[in-house]
Amino acid sequence: MTTKPLILIVDDAPSNVQVLAHILSDRCKVSFALSGEQALDIVTRNLPELILLDVQMPGMDGYEVLRHLKGDPATRDIPVIFVTAMNDSASESAALAAGAMDFIHKPINPDVVRARVDVQLALRVKERALKLYNDNLEALVAERTKELRKAQLAAEAASVAKTHFLGNMSHELRTPLHQLSAMIHLLQRTELSDKQKNLADKMVPIHKRLIDLVDGILKLTELESRAIVLREDPFDAGAVVEEVVAVNQERAMAKQLQLVADAEALRDLVVIGDAGNLRLALQCYVHNALTFTEKGSVCVVATLEAEAQDAAGGPAAVTLRFEVRDTGIGIPAPAVPRLFSIFEQVDNSPTRRFGGSGIGLATVKKLAEAMGGSAGCSSEEGQGSTFWCTIRVRRAAGVIRPGSV
Repeated sequence: MTTKPLILIVDDAPSNVQVLAHILSDRCKVSFALSGEQALDIVTRNLPELILLDVQMPGMDGYEVLRHLKGDPATRDIPVIFVTAMNDSASESAALAAGAMDFIHKPINPDVVRARVDVQLALRVKERALKLYNDNLEALVAERTKELRKAQLAAEAASVAKTHFLGNMSHELRTPLHQLSAMIHLLQRTELSDKQKNLADKMVPIHKRLIDLVDGILKLTELESRAIVLREDPFDAGAVVEEVVAVNQERAMAKQLQLVADAEALRDLVVIGDAGNLRLALQCYVHNALTFTEKGSVCVVATLEAEAQDAAGGPAAVTLRFEVRDTGIGIPAPAVPRLFSIFEQVDNSPTRRFGGSGIGLATVKKLAEAMGGSAGCSSEEGQGSTFWCTIRVRRAAGVIRPGSV
């Protein structure tokens, strides 16, 4: 059975209270007060759902009672309908401004009373339902936020653990690998049969590949842990490009590929930055380009993308762009967005044609971002690829800008 809502009728005339109580008795429980002071006392003991409040009463009038109700957090949300003999717009405006939800004019019309009371009670029910919904929603959001925070902390802890593990393993692997290198070197210096010598020689590139893999993992964990410290040394950016190309010429010639450098735009440009990290990034790009190119060429292009003068008169900040263009197998469009994610490759299947760890491009991206730039790729399957990266460095003081007289 639904409990009837409690309504408080406040009027100094008992006859008015009786009339209102009779009109509402079929739908409400009714309590009454014959003065403002008595009404406030009743409200403190039993909160009603709605108050019908006479405006003109001796002592504390309706406006003062309403001010007390609105000033108390426990009663300020109780809807109040003014019952008044005044029937002018100024009085109605004053009633609404004081906080009344509605007003009923005397002499009382039973149908008007029932309609206006029903409206306020219905609004009261909806208001409570909305408050309950909001409270539940806030509790749900708080719980979800707590769960997300817990998951975030767990993910961060797992990431730290992974980084420490990879770093420790890389260091632990380096020791036996260096020992293996020494043993291979000693083995090659001993008297061996042709077959043994051939096997020993084959161990050298395998060993180098292992060393490169461990170095790559160590560099990536260094970047993941944000422990990398960028050097601030002057270097010739064009010379770095030419050096990387020169180091890889033997491999290119072995595959009958043309490997060239185009760094004319950076001729004699000396900048302040980390040449080692740039060299590592370009080496990764060139290595991949040579791996995935069967015929044609690989070209390393360096350009000055942007330059901004320092407001304080210091060395200008320059953005350098490096591109490695190849005529290789190209990359399917769906695979391009995930290329720079760690351990991702174009072909992740166990039967893939080309090997690799999937850490090189992720390392390049992190290196470029660490040096204030970015990295990316454009490719067309079967037509070749262009891998690019940018870095932001400072022009070394006293160096002539390329192209100037």
